[in-house]
Parts: sequence; structure tokens; C-alpha cells
Amino acid sequence: IWSSPYNREIKDIFYVQSEIAQLIADELKAFITPEEKQLIEKRPTTSLTAYDFFQRGREEHWKYWLKSDQEALEKAEDLYHQALKYDSTFAQAYTGLAWVSWDKHYWETFLTEGFLDSVLILCDIALSHDDKLSEAYTIRGRYYSETGNREQAIKEFDKALRFNPNDWLSYWLRGYLYYSYDLVKCIDNYNKAISLNLGEQLPSLLKSLSSAYVEAGFIEKAKYYNQEA
Repeated sequence: IWSSPYNREIKDIFYVQSEIAQLIADELKAFITPEEKQLIEKRPTTSLTAYDFFQRGREEHWKYWLKSDQEALEKAEDLYHQALKYDSTFAQAYTGLAWVSWDKHYWETFLTEGFLDSVLILCDIALSHDDKLSEAYTIRGRYYSETGNREQAIKEFDKALRFNPNDWLSYWLRGYLYYSYDLVKCIDNYNKAISLNLGEQLPSLLKSLSSAYVEAGFIEKAKYYNQEA
């Protein structure tokens, strides 16, 4: 539909990402609000080295989520810390550590009074550096979901999707929250998550959707999505 050559030396990946996003929006004649423009132009960090460590950490973290690879989780934690050595204000590195804390301590702290408080603290630190960081609100939403505060959890997921309408994880976690008491909303959110994520997490998302259809009594649909997974 649209293409443009970029035959130049790329010294600043964040500038190029922003430029491409705005050119596509112009081509589609999309109206961009001042807030959206600010989000497009936002730089996650001033250090490309920090960004590299963070991306490598995120890659290791996905290995853990997909394969329960404990060694990958340890590597992810180390790489997030490395990122913060180069930029101590890098908000996404703090949310990376929040997820690590969740994954490392979830089962041992679930029934304790201070359930995963470190997760909330790390998210608050991230938001002190970037109060429009979608993934920080996503993690907070999951925190409140797990601690039984559904209303606050929904508010946090809504904030996450306000700042990033393509946040598939927020849709998936919101669907998971609805699973126990509103299967219509659960299935709707799972479908939105699937429409936004065609990557290696897709089979897991399809299995979740299949389970929701089983619970709702639509066995043939459940079989279909299980086969798709």
C-alpha cells in the first residue's frame, strides 16, 4: 500500500522510528492528537547501549515465558541491570525488573501480606521517569487483579491501552481477569490480544481463547482455536 526508501546512515534509531510512524500517519491522512504526537516522538532512553541491553533482556525474558527457562530469567535480570548502569532513568528497564520480580517470587509470596510489593515499587519508579509508560500500567493492572481489586485492575489496564492501543498484553490480562465472571468480555479481550500479536506468543493466546470457549459452552469453536494453536 505504501513504501518509501530509506537510503541513509541510521545513527538514531528512535528518530527514524518516529519519522516513519508520522509519514505513515500522513499517508493514511490520520489525525494525530498532540498527545499521540508526543508519544510517537518519545525516546525511551538517551543511551543506545542501554537500549541494546534492554532489548537483549526482553528477548531472554520471552524465552523464560515460553519455555520456563530459569537460566534465561537470570540472564534477563542481569541485562536489565546492565541497561540501568548506562541510563538510570530508563523506565522500561524498571518494568523489566518488575516482571522478573514477579516471575521469580510469585509462588513464594502469593499468600504473604506484602504480596509482590517489590513489583509495585518498581512500577512506581518507572512511572516517576515516564508517566505514560503503558507496560507499567499493565503490570500494575495484573498486580491489582491478583490481589482481588478488580475495579483498580481495570482502571490500570485502561490507562495502559490509552497510552498504547496496541498493547496486546493488556488485552490478554484483562481477558484473564474477566474469565471468572464475564466470559463475553473475556473472549472479546482475548480476540483483541490475538489480533495484535502474530508472534511466537500466539499459540498460547489461542489456547487461552479455546479454554474460554469451552467454559462458555462453545465446544466446536474451542476445538477450532485449539487446532489453530
